[in-house]
Amino acid sequence: MGKNYKIKSIVVETVLSTIICAIGVCLFIEAGLGSDTIDVLVDGMHRHFSITLGQADQLFTFTFLILAFLCNRQYIGMPCIAYSIMIGFMIDFVNQWIMPLHLSEASFFIRITCVLLGQFCFALSYGIFQTVEKGMNTVDAVIYFLCKKTKIAYKWLRTIFDVIFFIIGIYFGGVIGIGTIFSVCFTGIMTDFVHQMIVKVKRKKGIAYMEIAGEDVA
Repeated sequence: MGKNYKIKSIVVETVLSTIICAIGVCLFIEAGLGSDTIDVLVDGMHRHFSITLGQADQLFTFTFLILAFLCNRQYIGMPCIAYSIMIGFMIDFVNQWIMPLHLSEASFFIRITCVLLGQFCFALSYGIFQTVEKGMNTVDAVIYFLCKKTKIAYKWLRTIFDVIFFIIGIYFGGVIGIGTIFSVCFTGIMTDFVHQMIVKVKRKKGIAYMEIAGEDVA
């Protein structure tokens, strides 16, 4: 019974993380105020190589899946692989509903609200997925590998990665704006905060979660 509950919990959290992340991607891009850093890169790939957003995201995700498997495979398992496969399709599916809203033509207030919601979606998605056994997303798996090697906190290494994604995305022609700057500054900090909150809740309720080497959650 316990094992079945654990499996169901992993499946539910993996699917939930994927859906939330896809919503965040679409809200950011369709708001037209600049994508988050990964989406700047994905959007740039989408425009530069004339492929769909989902296909571009899959290319990015599978590239980091290989890197994560090579350097930090202890955090890579079926949930991570399932996420890598599902995320591109989920983005294309969600975008069918968000694109017709023409968010880029809405008022600035609505557009900036979409950016903030999108940013929250990313932090929540990443934070949830970091606690799923062998379910850490590929970028975070690489970042946590570097955290162990350099002793630099996740939130700061994540910010460095965001700057790199930002620069490459601009080169490929990705859309940037207020949302992009917000993402560079706050993705790492917000994700770290949400992750710690989720860990505290799971500890309090006695729910199993994946422990990350070296993490310190009071």
